[in-house]
Amino acid sequence: MQISLEPKHTASITQNSRSQAHYEAILQALQHRRKIRIKYHSLLEQANITTLLSPYELFFQNRAWYAIGRSSLHRNVRTFHIGRIQATTPTSDSYEIPPRFSLQKHFGNAWRMIREEPEVEVVVRFQPLVAKNVEEVLWHPTQRIVWNPDGSLNFHANVAGIREISWWILGYGSQAEVLAPRSLRELVISHVKQLAAVYHTPTDDKSSAANPKARARRVPAV
Repeated sequence: MQISLEPKHTASITQNSRSQAHYEAILQALQHRRKIRIKYHSLLEQANITTLLSPYELFFQNRAWYAIGRSSLHRNVRTFHIGRIQATTPTSDSYEIPPRFSLQKHFGNAWRMIREEPEVEVVVRFQPLVAKNVEEVLWHPTQRIVWNPDGSLNFHANVAGIREISWWILGYGSQAEVLAPRSLRELVISHVKQLAAVYHTPTDDKSSAANPKARARRVPAV
């Protein structure tokens, strides 16, 4: 997991004046250790929520800015996408950042920012077409690469949660196959079936019905 705290990334915020205002409000709250009330569109909860945030850190990840801190609504530490904040209201309530808090400890071995249990060893086989690309990049601190005689490689990593890494694997299409764990393999299969359903049209059935060879291919061997 690679996180940047560099100020140079503030350029990405200036494209949206509302987001810039919310970023600056949270930055002020963080610097002065004052809680800030935010109205936020939560993708996880599929609703607009309001919470009193005690910001611990602002960081740049996946081409966007995030605020992380304790949420009064959730009663634990949560991550908020700056671009989804709809309103900010400063308060005079003070707070303290736990002395042992760090982004690295909080996210642990999450693939990116969604840390889940249990932690599992992931093994993905990448075909020769993309193997070199995978090998050249440090995707995760725990990764280990094992080359196969046919030019493919097995990618190993210990990951806390499988949802985020499943999206990465799907980006490689047919060039990637999950070997372990079974739960991740089944999750990817589920995504592939849903994707196939999106692209399936009634004309596909009609074309198959009109093509004797296509019908023959559907008949299982006995």
